Amino acid sequence: MARDIKFKLTVDTDEYKTDMGSTSLALKGVSDTFEITTEALADDRVRQVKTQTSSASAWLESSFDSSYGLNFKVTLTDEAEASLRGIHDSVISEFISYITADILNLEQKELSDEAAELIASHNDIEESLKSRLWQPVKNMHAVTQKTGKVLKLYRTLQGNRKEEISQITEETYRYLTEKRVERNPEHLVVAVTRFNSLTGNGRLIIGDDRVTVAFSIPKSNHDDDVEFQAKVISQNLLDNTDVSADEREFLNVTGRRVKLNDGRTVKIYIDSVEDE
Repeated sequence: MARDIKFKLTVDTDEYKTDMGSTSLALKGVSDTFEITTEALADDRVRQVKTQTSSASAWLESSFDSSYGLNFKVTLTDEAEASLRGIHDSVISEFISYITADILNLEQKELSDEAAELIASHNDIEESLKSRLWQPVKNMHAVTQKTGKVLKLYRTLQGNRKEEISQITEETYRYLTEKRVERNPEHLVVAVTRFNSLTGNGRLIIGDDRVTVAFSIPKSNHDDDVEFQAKVISQNLLDNTDVSADEREFLNVTGRRVKLNDGRTVKIYIDSVEDE
């Protein structure tokens, strides 16, 4: 039996009008992002072209009481529903939130165990999925790019409640379009403040900095290296739990910075970790 997963989006504005052209492009970006991601989950592969036999499709529904907002749903075919049976809508929503947050360098929300396991089980398609989603996610920024207004995405809950998935802002557009990965790795002294060993993502502090920076262990690293790195990083996180800044334990790592045009470091790809 086909299955519907319900969502909402809003354009965060107090004005009485919004640009129709950029809003339409943003809606297309939202539609493509949610369809492609859900279909990849169901099929365990990333299609480059949408077809009549696609496992998931997005549909507009009747509008709700908001200046500029839409209800929409992603409908799964019978086959896709069978593939995702036992995986709750909330977990699929967490997967979508995780992927978009990683693409946009948003701080990752705390994942449920089920969502972390779902992400880990789709490691082999994650990079191709993020590559496939770059243009749709860029399109999602059309309203923000033209008007500066924030686009908010939600999953619809019972009782007219909603749960935020993502916010599309001028800052996320900058990250999407300006980010560049430094070619040359460098030695860094870091302290881990957050880490999920199943996804390989977390946050850390570099040296004496006060602001945390996102990091990830690239999927391209050798499996044995990833396992070792995750073990050492997890121990460092444990060592730094509930301690003051003066008592932090630091790690020596080799990594590549991801920077914006202003030189700001927004992410670190960790290539190797020294066991102390």
